[in-house]
Amino acid sequence: DYTQAYISNYGEWREQVQWSLINQATLKMNKKMSGSLLIKSWLFEHEFQPFLPSLGLQTQLIKSFLNWKVNVSWQASAPTLNDKYWNIGGNPTLQTEEGINTECTWEGEMKFKSHFQLEYQATGYYSNTKNWILWVPNESGLWTAQNVAIVEAKGVELRTHFKYLKKRLKIQLG
Repeated sequence: DYTQAYISNYGEWREQVQWSLINQATLKMNKKMSGSLLIKSWLFEHEFQPFLPSLGLQTQLIKSFLNWKVNVSWQASAPTLNDKYWNIGGNPTLQTEEGINTECTWEGEMKFKSHFQLEYQATGYYSNTKNWILWVPNESGLWTAQNVAIVEAKGVELRTHFKYLKKRLKIQLG
């Protein structure tokens, strides 16, 4: 990935070069369980992240009624040219964001008679990122890019989808 921009407050061109190499393997353990491993290597300017893995596992616990998925991934994200050099507020000393993301999902569907179907999903997530890049106003009200020491995000997402199907009639709520 190559990006170039003319930075008027510096009076010169700036560029960023980012290289990524991604390898992925998927393993089907049996009819109900599978897993995946993704390994990303990343080079940005003079910073090298040789090993950013992502692991996933999914299994069918009760046929179509209940499935379980879990994912864990490590990530790194470099500051953009805008983050570093935006005319007024950019910060050329920004550091790379680094962190871990996790999520666990329970999902499934239930069928009632021949016309009704309910799909449901509950996902819990957690992420911990150091050097998060955030634009915040300074004392004079000017928005500037800064690294925040550590940011945690956690929560639960719920989703339901109801379907009614009969011949040519289809009603969905979700």
